[in-house]
Amino acid sequence: MTGVIRFPIHFHEKGPSRTYVEQTEIGPRLASPADPYVSLMLREACPKTRHDIFNRGFEVDPYYPALWLAAAAVQTSPLGRIFYLRIGVQTSGMAWHQFEEANDLHWWDDIGTRPMLRALYDCAAALNLIGDKTQEAVECLEYLLEIDPEDHLGAQAALDAMNCSYGAGWLPSPRA
Repeated sequence: MTGVIRFPIHFHEKGPSRTYVEQTEIGPRLASPADPYVSLMLREACPKTRHDIFNRGFEVDPYYPALWLAAAAVQTSPLGRIFYLRIGVQTSGMAWHQFEEANDLHWWDDIGTRPMLRALYDCAAALNLIGDKTQEAVECLEYLLEIDPEDHLGAQAALDAMNCSYGAGWLPSPRA
């Protein structure tokens, strides 16, 4: 993932990640002691309470991708959404690539990897829509095609649309 998501995370003072890959009946998935905070955050209507829940989850495991992706899902600001998506993609990549080194990982076929793939696509869409980050959006989509060459999310169509519209945006495909 080098060069795809440029936002550096520096949580070294928080210690090592507590995120791990759990084998389930339908394949591997990322899990963490911070899991309960994700569903709480998504159900909460009050933005301040959501932020407090996120902070508690962050204290438990600052590297848990689902926490960052849930925070992105409730953002109303495009830049806020991009901020959380970037970190969610980066932390997902860190966890999955470590797992991939020792295991046979099939990016789309292993259902647990799909949140990262969707987040990568969503990040590219958000970056493209703000206009001045089109090259970073292209890099996200190219990386998505690299790890999912069957293109389940339509990254190639998004790239083609970007080439025609010069950064004017494209309509993201429906979530699979």
